[in-house]
Amino acid sequence: MNALAALLLCTLLGSGKVELRFAPVEGSQVRRTITIDQALAAKGANPRSTHHVLQTLDLYRKVGDGRPLLLQRRFEQIDWGPSRVPPLKGTSVVYTWVPEEAGYGKYYDALESSEAALRDLAEDLDLRALLPTGAVATGEAWSVPAAKLRDVLAPLGDLALNHEAVREFTGNLGEPRGECRLQLASVSELNGRSLATVELALKLENKVRASEPPTWSFEGRGTLVWDLGARRAASFALQGHQTLNSEVLRSSVSGTLAFTWKIEDPASSEQPPSPK
Repeated sequence: MNALAALLLCTLLGSGKVELRFAPVEGSQVRRTITIDQALAAKGANPRSTHHVLQTLDLYRKVGDGRPLLLQRRFEQIDWGPSRVPPLKGTSVVYTWVPEEAGYGKYYDALESSEAALRDLAEDLDLRALLPTGAVATGEAWSVPAAKLRDVLAPLGDLALNHEAVREFTGNLGEPRGECRLQLASVSELNGRSLATVELALKLENKVRASEPPTWSFEGRGTLVWDLGARRAASFALQGHQTLNSEVLRSSVSGTLAFTWKIEDPASSEQPPSPK
């Protein structure tokens, strides 16, 4: 779908509404570079910083029902620090949607790596959890519960649990609480592309028991840019402040946490600006 067709669709929907739905063209590719930066420090101490990078090249071989039905993902770069992440760099994984199991079958189609890694390897790097359930107009808002934000905060699934903040949120310490509030801020044209800009604010926490203080809490703001023509994310950025009460660290620490998705079409050199 080109930009003109996307604008025509907006007109047909009426009331200036647009559909932020995931439906990239079958056979299309996307290169995605995800970075996670955090700094944590106890009061009066120097912060401990970490920087993680994940780069993938996805081929959408078959798409339907708002998800990839057949996806080939090549792991081009993984710099995840000392963690449980196996040597996935250079491997290629095929994800096949199995309706009867409401999940994906996965296998390596090139260089082999850990078979155990496939079990917990996440599929959704497309930020589909942030999308509204229907067409929305500029200024309209919607919410996403904390339980659905796992793939946003842990883009490798359980394999990403090397930094304390995500471990506390996604681990078995308790039920995550809070929500992400999103609002369609604008729809604009850039280099022949129709882009929807979504502003978001979220406040999350995870508790072991209701009577105890949060084990981990995070409050932040971000921007999602959605390509209405390509029908996929164009970029994403999220940053905020976190507090961690860690038994491992035997203290309460706080600091910053930032996520950035840079998303490119390998066949095109024209990319939308990254959100600030």
